[in-house]
Amino acid sequence: MKVSEVERVLEEWLPARWAEAWDNVGLLVGHPSWEVKSPMVVLDVTEEAVRRAVAEGRTLLLSHHPLLFSPVRRLDFSTPSLRVAASALQARVALLAAHTNWDNAPDGVNVILARSLGLSDLRPLRRGPDDSWGVGVLGNLVSPEEPQAILDRLRRVWRLSWVHYYGPLKPIRSLALCGGSGADLYLEASIGGADLFVTADVKYHQVEAILAEGLALAVIDHGEMERVSLPALARGLASRMGCDVAVSDDRALPVPFGTVFPFFHDRGDGL
Repeated sequence: MKVSEVERVLEEWLPARWAEAWDNVGLLVGHPSWEVKSPMVVLDVTEEAVRRAVAEGRTLLLSHHPLLFSPVRRLDFSTPSLRVAASALQARVALLAAHTNWDNAPDGVNVILARSLGLSDLRPLRRGPDDSWGVGVLGNLVSPEEPQAILDRLRRVWRLSWVHYYGPLKPIRSLALCGGSGADLYLEASIGGADLFVTADVKYHQVEAILAEGLALAVIDHGEMERVSLPALARGLASRMGCDVAVSDDRALPVPFGTVFPFFHDRGDGL
């Protein structure tokens, strides 16, 4: 099996036209003629991911997040992304990415997240071109639930380390969600009739705008949200390639980038 065959399979399954115009998907590092042995799916291409691939005899990493995103203006291998790219080149480990073309797929990130929560009547927040699903998901619960019950389900099903909830503590029937940075879809969530919007990377004034629309908001970690879809990405590639595809959860620690220290203030101290 060669890299070009993996490219062909991915293009048939998750065509590049489904990706957002600003995105960078497909073969990012390597050569179409390279031989592929034991592919592995990762959320991010890190030095540790490349080292593990080499140690396990793997010659292809399919990541969700592209290692090379912005235009490369100079080959300075002291920069983190180019240092990792150089390591992959030296080891002949090809790097491919399925990013927003996986987000926007009918069986991709957002549909997987919605189904994992048991939502029904699924529809995209923003329809995509051609035969893609689109961006985000709207869906309904079987019956209204209290926010705490929904947050507990998010934590348990998605293995979250934290959730920030904003809004009233009233029953929720309809959810909107977008894996990763989806705050700019809040108007679509509101127009679609959602009671709760679940996404990541929300800024202060975006929180204000979302609450002003009458939506409750649950903000979670970007990587913890999207890594839920990695096993399905690996299974989909494996079934189409006829080979085993491993999944590496390099961020399986309770908190990917540090430790959360909750602070509890006495409401009588003026804070």
